[in-house]
This record gives sequence, structure tokens and C-alpha cells, in this order.
Amino acid sequence: MNFSLRSLLLFLLLINSVNAQNNATFSFNLPTQSLSSTLNNLADVTGIKLVYADEITQGKLAPPLQGDFTLAEALKRILTDNQLSYELVDNSMVALKPNNLVPARLPEITVRSDLDPDSPYNTRYSVSEAVTATKTNTPIMETPMAIQVVPKAVINDQQAITLEQSLNNVSGVFPGLGFNGVETFNIRGFNTWDYYRNGVRFQSALSQTGNREVANLERIEVLKGPASILFGRIEPGGMINLVPKTPQATPYYSLQQQFGSYNLFRTTLDATGGLNQDNSLLYRLNFAYEDKGSFRQFVDNHHFFVVPVIQWRISDRTQITAEMEYKTGKYAHDYGFPAIGNRPANLPINRQLGESFNSAKFDEITAGLHWSHAFNDNWEIKHRFYLQRTDEDDDVALPSALRTDNRTLDRFYAGFRNNKIDTYTTNMDLTGNFETFGIQHTVLMGGDYYNFSNRGLMIDNFNFPSIDIFNPYIVARLCAILQMIVLMTPKKIGLVCISRIR
Repeated sequence: MNFSLRSLLLFLLLINSVNAQNNATFSFNLPTQSLSSTLNNLADVTGIKLVYADEITQGKLAPPLQGDFTLAEALKRILTDNQLSYELVDNSMVALKPNNLVPARLPEITVRSDLDPDSPYNTRYSVSEAVTATKTNTPIMETPMAIQVVPKAVINDQQAITLEQSLNNVSGVFPGLGFNGVETFNIRGFNTWDYYRNGVRFQSALSQTGNREVANLERIEVLKGPASILFGRIEPGGMINLVPKTPQATPYYSLQQQFGSYNLFRTTLDATGGLNQDNSLLYRLNFAYEDKGSFRQFVDNHHFFVVPVIQWRISDRTQITAEMEYKTGKYAHDYGFPAIGNRPANLPINRQLGESFNSAKFDEITAGLHWSHAFNDNWEIKHRFYLQRTDEDDDVALPSALRTDNRTLDRFYAGFRNNKIDTYTTNMDLTGNFETFGIQHTVLMGGDYYNFSNRGLMIDNFNFPSIDIFNPYIVARLCAILQMIVLMTPKKIGLVCISRIR
């Protein structure tokens, strides 16, 4: 007999034995008792393995089982009244389960498609549309450019208080090399001094005073790659577009207090709602006050910031918005450590190589008026106008060069008096949608105008006292302060200061 024939005979014998077990009858004489006891007796008599969870038999009784029954008949008799059923596994094991097994119920989720993405109550991280890349409401998935959005939900959850902290969420964007407290950013390898507000260009190099306030920002849209075709002169790395909060008909009020290291104290307020019964006149008010120190000597910053906005919805197709930003305060300069060789000088981390008078006082105001009108469902015109004025006075002792002894730091004094910056900018866009031969088109026509002027008195002194970076004792600092007083005195006063370096 060959191997195949032997295997076939063994298989037939196995089937016969299984059928015989299924058709075999067993004698039972079990009284009414707990279901678990009856099941244990059943397993002992039949030799079958029973698998079940203890919870499904707790508190249940099995009817009496007396007479001759097959395994299937016995199981049916004791399980039916208990709302249980069974399943035969591999002809040698029986698994018990409830008849009314209900799948796990997940909590209900309400999906709202009517929630305004600019609503103060919107906590979604995802943003489906952005206007920066095309100046039109185009879905990001359909925009053939790389664009990334940081919504206010992310800014709030991360408790970000600067643009730098907010833009940490955007790949390819890093803090740039700024000066005098100005924020700059490096986008795809290109350093940019400009930022955009609702698609309108502002220059941060002189007009920005300290960190840009984020209390009134709805979201930050970052376009990566060239954008000069729509926005004119701009670095090819990309652009940062700030989208401010707008008035909403749904009332909303928020007051937040933040505390942090180095005496950080920050209070913000956000309020919006209607000013009349039909909500045709809306308002929004944002306020921020911040005072913070640093781990470095002589570095202390504070500012006050308020933004009132009024919107008049003349009709469903026409609206006019007037807004203003006012910011005043003081920020201190911190120019870090010089390098010795290819490493920063080994100095205490809190040491300041400038002077205690290193600071700038500023007043900054931005006023804007923009309106839009939809001629019909397909054509719309938008116009924006902004005026920005900055008035700043500052005094700084700047590091010049470290001498060959690797300890004497030459410095010079620079200051501004009545430094005024005026910026006027406006743009107009006409957007239309139409169809030809089944193809949808969106057309954009427009133009902009930008005017920037700067005037003021600048004072330089390259004979400012040097300082020993390892021992900046009081005599050298006192001498530096006296020289600054002489510089600002209208009468000529002679002063010779010698700082001995040990």
C-alpha cells in the first residue's frame, strides 16, 4: 500500500470518528442547578472542551437534563432559555456566546459643515482654503503651490506669543538675522524683511518695533516659493501673510492671563459681536499688554497693544471695514557674545556687553480701510488702503570688534531721535468666474501702490569706550554713560575717559 492510499484511509477514519462523536448519545441525570455546574457536568460526560466567559453564566440556571441526548441536543436544551448559543470549533471544542451580542457603541460625533472657519468658536486645526497663493478662495488641495497655514487654534493651544513661536510649525521657515528687536525670517534659504497683512506688503526693517504682536491674528499663511507675479518685489524663498481677526455676528468674549519665566506677564482680551439688532454693524476689539525680562542683564521689554475694528455690512454683497492698530512700549537690545576663534567667548550666560541704556521707545499706529462689492455671484471687487506710522527714539552701544588680546571689545554708540517712518499702501483686485465649453475659469485683475519714507536724526560715535568682556567693572560703564550724555548735550563739553583693562 503506497503513502497516498494510507493517507486517504486515515482521513476517512477521522471523518467517521468525528461523525460518530457528533451522533453519539449520552445519558444524563442532572437536576435544576446553576448553568455553570450543568456545563461542567456536560463536559465531564461528553469529554468535550467548553470555552466561555464567566460573565455570561453568572446568575443563570439550567433546566433539568434527564435522559439520552446527543451533544447538540443537550446544549440546545440547556442554552436556549438562557439566550445563549454555541459554535463548534475543530470538532473538539465548543465556544459559548450570547445571542444578543451588541457591538461596542462609539460616542456620537456631530459634524458641522456650517461653522465659519473664522468663527471664534472654531477649534479645528485643518484649513481647507487659503487666499495667499492665488488671491482667490482656492482649496489648498487644488493650489499648485506649496502653502502651509497656522490657524489660531494651534496658536492658542501652544500659547504662542510671537511669530517665531507660531512659525515653528512651518517647515523651511527659520528665524533670520535681525537687529534692533526686528523679527526677520529665512524662508527656503532667503532672508526676508517683509511681511504681508491681508496680502498687503509691510516692511519690518524699520517700521516694526520689537516682536510683531499676534493677539489679533486669525491665522498665518506661509507661501513657499516665488510669488512676485502677484505681489511684486519679494524674495524668491516665499512670503508670510498675516490674516487678522474679523468682526463676527456671534458674540464672543475672552480674557486670558499668562505668566512665564523671567517675570513674563501677559494679558490679552478678545471681544466681538453686533452693535445693532440686525447685526449689520459689527465690532471686534483685541487688546494685549506684555511685560517680560530675560536671563540677560539690562534686557527688559514691555508694550501695550489695542486693535479696534468696525465692519458695516451694507448688504449681502457689500461691506466696509475700518480698523486700527496701536502699539507703544519699550524694548531692549541684546547683541550676544563675541567669538574667540570658532567658538563663543566663555562668559557667564547672563552677561550683557552693551549698556543699561540700550533700549528703544516707540509708538506705532496702523489705520486701514477696505471694502468689497459683489456685482453678482461671479464678479467681485476688493480695495484695501493702509497707513502706517512709527515714531522711535533709541540709544544703543554696539559691539564693533574684539581685539587680538581676545578680551577687549571695541564698541560704538548709535542713536535715533524723532525717527519717523511713514508707509502708504493700497491695492485693488477684481475677481471673476466664468465657464467656456464646460471648463471653469477664475480670472484676477488688479494693481497696488506702495510708498515708504523714513526721516530722523541719527547719531554715531565710534570712539565709545571699550570694555573688558571678562571684567566689565563699573568705571568703564560709568564712563560710557557720561559720554552718551555729552553726545546729547547741545553745548560742547570736553570729556576724556580712560578704562583700564586688567
